[in-house]
Amino acid sequence: MSVIRAWRHRWRIILVIVVIPVLLGVAAWQGVAVMRAHAIQAPGTRKYANLEYARVNGRAIRLDLYVPLNVQAKYPVIVWIHGGSWTERTKDEVNPAFGLTPGRYAIAAIDFRQSTQAPFPAQIHDCKAAIRWLRAHAAEYRLDPDHIAVWGDSSGGHLAALLGVSGDVAELEGNEGNAGFSSRVQCVVDCYGPTDLVEAVEMPEDAQNIQIRAVVTRLLGGDEVQKAAQASPVTYVSPDDPPFFILHGDQDQIIPVEQSRELDTALRAAGVSSQLTVVPGEGHNLRFVYAAERLDAVQRFLDASLAR
Repeated sequence: MSVIRAWRHRWRIILVIVVIPVLLGVAAWQGVAVMRAHAIQAPGTRKYANLEYARVNGRAIRLDLYVPLNVQAKYPVIVWIHGGSWTERTKDEVNPAFGLTPGRYAIAAIDFRQSTQAPFPAQIHDCKAAIRWLRAHAAEYRLDPDHIAVWGDSSGGHLAALLGVSGDVAELEGNEGNAGFSSRVQCVVDCYGPTDLVEAVEMPEDAQNIQIRAVVTRLLGGDEVQKAAQASPVTYVSPDDPPFFILHGDQDQIIPVEQSRELDTALRAAGVSSQLTVVPGEGHNLRFVYAAERLDAVQRFLDASLAR
């Protein structure tokens, strides 16, 4: 495949002593502590904490919902899906959606079953269940069920992109309740998410590649190419997909920028609106997403895509 060589080359120059902590989220969090204040509460909102949106094998899966205090009939919703190799971080941590103009959107930050708890497709089943729950409870929380955006970074970007392209894919829907409601979303913001997992499981098993393979095969529950394709957003691209806004640093040593280019190319070829911004000099972290110019660009995309 066209991107395999680029990915292999990048991994051959990364030492395992660097790869391991980065995959655990350490490097991505350097310098991000200052942003943790944003995670406490979206300004000008009421927080509904730890709402149970699904229950699987007796375990509650929850989200936090932030609804603007200024009274409006209903608000478009931004659903934030955190990154962390499908194993790290939670809904309670840093959330760039809080950096947008206050009072324009409701914001839902969701948890999902991590790969150490259940293999794929549990993660996308949970995300789709969260979208259905939000629609089922829209009137209760003054939400606009017809205008839902999804935004994620890294592995959360993968799940956000997968939500965007798999609106009618039955095997990814799950059966976690509210079956009468759609799990489709109206637009996607994908920050450096992996889009083609086949390339990860096809890496040679040398010392430089073993950690990324371990992360992906833990998600998949094995290294079958068919399962990797099932988990890859590029597999499902079709002309009825919603608009995408994609951000990726050109120095990303975890998820090569070619992954976002591949998704952008596939979306455009299908006639789907896709905006890819490759940021020079940036790696695999949320810091550059918080830059004012980046948040402004995301705001413009959301405003246009969720216009009522």
